[in-house]
Formats: sequence, structure tokens, C-alpha cells
Amino acid sequence: MFHAGTFLSAICFFGLVGMSLALLLQIFIVNSQYRSCVVLPNGLTVGYEAWIAPGRNLWQPGVVLKSPIGSTLVADDLDLFYFSATTAYGHDRNDENSFDIAYRADTGLVLGEENPDLYHRLIDEAGPLLEEGKSLQNSNLLHVYYQLRDVSAYGKNWCRLSFFPHMAGDGMTASGG
Repeated sequence: MFHAGTFLSAICFFGLVGMSLALLLQIFIVNSQYRSCVVLPNGLTVGYEAWIAPGRNLWQPGVVLKSPIGSTLVADDLDLFYFSATTAYGHDRNDENSFDIAYRADTGLVLGEENPDLYHRLIDEAGPLLEEGKSLQNSNLLHVYYQLRDVSAYGKNWCRLSFFPHMAGDGMTASGG
């Protein structure tokens, strides 16, 4: 004899197995499109952040600026992004929480509002923008990523994509939101 409880248990079991398979499919197959990244000459990477990030749609990672060890430096897309052989800098002007950032390996991330003298010094000492940086002037971080990901000198890299964002070691990240 067939029991209703057994039938309900079977439906729950197969539903759970189906959802688990869909999640694994999302993680392992779709994940590969989000693992590509652009490595800049100063060691920074431009790539996708994480599957689950505050303020973003679930399963839709955003393009962010990461440190050489892979932690997120800037959790928002930058409206304007520039890079030279030693320095990267940019601005976010989307909302009332606008900010300016500069990064160089010896100083790390510098927020223009917190240390304006060092911020301006880093930009003055950055040197000329690289050829690709010149052609991408006045581009946002997402556009820089899409333009450079297939350029052999920068793109075609495989970067780690985690479930949750890894912020910079000292907890200092720039975020406009």
C-alpha cells in the first residue's frame, strides 16, 4: 500500500536534489564566465567580485578592483578609471557618496578624501598612462574590463571567484553605497 507521507517525502527529496543540482550547475558551469579577469601592470586585477555580495543581485557578481592578493579594494564600479605602469586611480561620482581612489604597490589604496596630499602626489607621480589606458580614458571600470579581457598582455587570466567578498586585509575599502 502506498502512503501519502511516503509520497510527500519523495517529492521533497527529489525537489531538494533538483535544486541542489541547479545550484551546482550554476556554480561550476556559469561560474567559468565570471572567473576571467584583467591583470594590470601594477598587480591590481579587474574582475568579478563574488556570488553573494551586499547590495548586488544574487548570482550576478559585479566587476570590481582587486588587490594583488585578490581582496576587493573598491566595491563599486568606478565612473572613471586610469592606469599607468605603477599606479591606478579613479573616481566614483554616481551618488552623494562620491570618492576618489589611487593605488600604488608601495602605498596601497589611498582615499582622496582621507589623505588628499598623498592622493594627489600619487597621481602626479603616476607617469604616462599606458597605451591601452590612453585609449580607455574616461571609461568606467566595467568598460576597462570588457576592453582588456581579450588582450593577451592583460586578459585571458583565470581569477578566483568566491561566494562572499574578501575585503582588503585592513578592512579599508572604498564604497560609494
